[in-house]
Amino acid sequence: MALSVKEVFAGWKIWGIPALVELLAPWQDALTGLKLISDYWQPALNVFCSVSGALGAMFAYAFLHDQPRRTQRRWALRALLVFVATFAVCFVLNIRVGVDFFPSLAIQWLVRAAWVLSYIAVFFSSGLLILALLLAGSGDRPVGTGTTEKAAGD
Repeated sequence: MALSVKEVFAGWKIWGIPALVELLAPWQDALTGLKLISDYWQPALNVFCSVSGALGAMFAYAFLHDQPRRTQRRWALRALLVFVATFAVCFVLNIRVGVDFFPSLAIQWLVRAAWVLSYIAVFFSSGLLILALLLAGSGDRPVGTGTTEKAAGD
């Protein structure tokens, strides 16, 4: 008998999270050791990016905790798209700049600025994404917090 989509998401906490962890476990070292930016910017940029991730999570909670789930899911999707796009930009720039792409000095500064901003956006969007997903998936919601109200733009 096939499971419905609702049943699959209802069981996510029981089987989904352990399955995801089990799936990613063999590549944990490779994933956490992946370089997305040149060592030139380290370690100061990593400190700022860690703060940026926490700010993204605080932003998500401050603006989404009393919104309807539909709005929370929209923000989670937007954060996922930003995360994937900025991760891809950082990854491509890391493997191309100085290897087979040698921009002029003016273009080089633009590329570096885009690279640093993308790197910061990876962390900010990941913090926002994680908290938006947690808020959208939480089953216990106090009365009057986004259960019947419509958010602006819904």
